[in-house]
Amino acid sequence: MKRIMMSRYLLLLIFIAFCSCGGDTSSSLPQGVGGGGGGGTVATASITLTANPSSLTVLGTSSITATVLDSTGTNVPDGTVVTFTLNDSTLGTITPRATTYNGTVSATFTAANKPGTAIITGTSGSATDTVNIAIAAAATGSIEFVSATPQVIGIQGSGQTETSTVKFLVKDINGNPVVDGTPVSFTMRGPSGGRLPADGGEYIGAIDSTPTQASASTVNGYANVILHSGRVAGPVLITATVTGTTMSSSSTPISIGGGVPSATHFTVATDKFNLPGLAFANKQANISVYLADRFGNYNVLTGTSVSFYAEAGAIDRNDITDSNGSTSVVYRTQNPIPADVAPEAWETALQAYVLATYGISTTRHPRDGWATILVSLRGEEAFSDANGNGIYDVGESFIDTSQEAFIDNNDNGSRDDGSADPFEIYIDDNGNNSYDGANGVWDPDKTIFKDIKLLITGGPSYIELDPSSFDISNGGSQGFTILVSDVNLNPLSPGSKVTISVDEGKLSGVTSYTFPSVFMAGPVELSFSISDSSATDTDPPKPATIKITVTWEGVEYTRTLSGTID
Repeated sequence: MKRIMMSRYLLLLIFIAFCSCGGDTSSSLPQGVGGGGGGGTVATASITLTANPSSLTVLGTSSITATVLDSTGTNVPDGTVVTFTLNDSTLGTITPRATTYNGTVSATFTAANKPGTAIITGTSGSATDTVNIAIAAAATGSIEFVSATPQVIGIQGSGQTETSTVKFLVKDINGNPVVDGTPVSFTMRGPSGGRLPADGGEYIGAIDSTPTQASASTVNGYANVILHSGRVAGPVLITATVTGTTMSSSSTPISIGGGVPSATHFTVATDKFNLPGLAFANKQANISVYLADRFGNYNVLTGTSVSFYAEAGAIDRNDITDSNGSTSVVYRTQNPIPADVAPEAWETALQAYVLATYGISTTRHPRDGWATILVSLRGEEAFSDANGNGIYDVGESFIDTSQEAFIDNNDNGSRDDGSADPFEIYIDDNGNNSYDGANGVWDPDKTIFKDIKLLITGGPSYIELDPSSFDISNGGSQGFTILVSDVNLNPLSPGSKVTISVDEGKLSGVTSYTFPSVFMAGPVELSFSISDSSATDTDPPKPATIKITVTWEGVEYTRTLSGTID
């Protein structure tokens, strides 16, 4: 009995030892599966990939299924790891890692916005397989104009920006940017009519024999073309077409401007023509300058430097133009007053007239109160572009102007050296210490200048009536003329007012007058009449007084004339 019990104990030990050794020492755990568990396992033997769908359009997705079997042809244990890789990361993305369930695993491929063939590889242990996915571009859906930067450029040689980047966006039927490399063609219509760049024409793209055509390929959906200006100003329109389709879009007009101020597109203006500077300092006027190129474009002249000079008073020395080709500075009254110049024939006649009519004897005359403000800048002389090529050609007509600007003190339109009237200051551009007039050739870059004249006036030095007495009979009438002016026979400052009244009889004609803000040469004369208000009365003549009241700069000045009315 004891021997039987011992034998059974030995058999149990042998069985336990056999079980702990695993029995089959030649097998190993499956790849990617942890140890432990019960019975024996086998290694991964194969992996098979399928794609659904196997072809798609850009930005689409495909489901990748991997079937993983062991060496016995059965499903690997759940949790077996499968890795996925993509041959070209620019084509899209793939789920990098997943684990099996019932022998299969799924991953998602998402295509990028690029056509091509994506090759996906699945790996589990030493087993691998690949599957291909064809990626096609989505059909083009639209093309749209985006921008032209800048919208305004200068003609060749103007010193302004001469190129503009014109951008279009091409989208597919899903509203996404089309794939990179989509071809786009461009055509241009411009002011030079298609002239070659060598002949002064604007062009798009590269300098070649087709200045109005160019092409480009999209990047992130955008297709760009560069517009280069020529020597002719005007609007440019660029049309973009997706190659091989009928889809096209046009830009907004892009302006090519001259960028050089033209002597004939140059205006000087003021908000006040008459300032009471003979009596007051710091009475102000805004002097404005408006510039444009020879084509009438003003929006390409930003930053043009403009200089100012004043015969009398004072003014800002210089300023630069804004985006509208204009600038404005302040002129103020102060010493000196306008120069005393020799009278012209019309002024001599005026002096004789006021002496004969009103008894005014004076050596003063209107131009003694005129102040010249000179405005100058760099620009070009005007010319007639007969062949429309945007440049001056020998033989074309032009307006020749003086080479150097001057302050025209005596207002005669020409520069005087002081031998008769006062010496007139000039700008010695070439530094030769002498004044240079017109040179007889067209100048593309010179000092161009204009002036504007202001009236620098004083108070009502003259309030005179003609006739200087009156005696109106019963039922009769008498006409009068009144002269009002400052010491130089110029009108009074704007807003000054003349009022006429009479204490007997009937007054008609101009009974009040307000001086306007305009440039006027000579005094103001007003006409009115007085008549007997009762032609049938038998009363004796009555004394009557005409009263002239002039209000100037807040002060009243009066002149009376006494007579009789029957």
